[in-house]
Amino acid sequence: MSRHDMFTRLHVAGFFQGHEISRAPDPEYVPQRMSGTLPGFHVLQIGPGPQTSGWAYVTQGLCQTTLADGDGLELCLVSPEPDARNVECLFMLGDYLVEKVSTVHFGQTFDIGAPWLSGLMTHLLLSKPYPFGPDLEIAKRPSGYVHHLWVLPIHKAEADFLHECGDLDALEDRFDVAGIDYLDPWRAAVV
Repeated sequence: MSRHDMFTRLHVAGFFQGHEISRAPDPEYVPQRMSGTLPGFHVLQIGPGPQTSGWAYVTQGLCQTTLADGDGLELCLVSPEPDARNVECLFMLGDYLVEKVSTVHFGQTFDIGAPWLSGLMTHLLLSKPYPFGPDLEIAKRPSGYVHHLWVLPIHKAEADFLHECGDLDALEDRFDVAGIDYLDPWRAAVV
């Protein structure tokens, strides 16, 4: 485990104190590019507890690459149940972002090609981790910060709306008005 990974793991463990935390099994297919570029990349599986009634999945090791400002990046996805698909999604995003991490931004969406947890949503949105706030979002490390981005499953129609209007705040306002349950893979679209 690298020094940077150690700091982010301690940060995550501190935030999710009172939750059971374990290393999630790697998916069957681990992209060769990741094993070469990000040795030790893995996903933590965090059981329900004081911070969330769902299961949180947090990447460890993506922060070995750096954002445009030199800070690191990790991803967090929250699910109503433990499922290997969550780990696959984070490995897929990690593989994609490893060479493009300097261009990562809030409001980026990704088509995952199949419904999340057999539900209705087929896209993932990068956002601030609103359910957890800045206490999870920003981790201090010796060489700067690591930002934990929320990977939020969304509907294709919501991704299309975001691309058409180009305003993440407009989509997030609709989420707030609708009071979405981000743990519900069957929730209705807000557009």
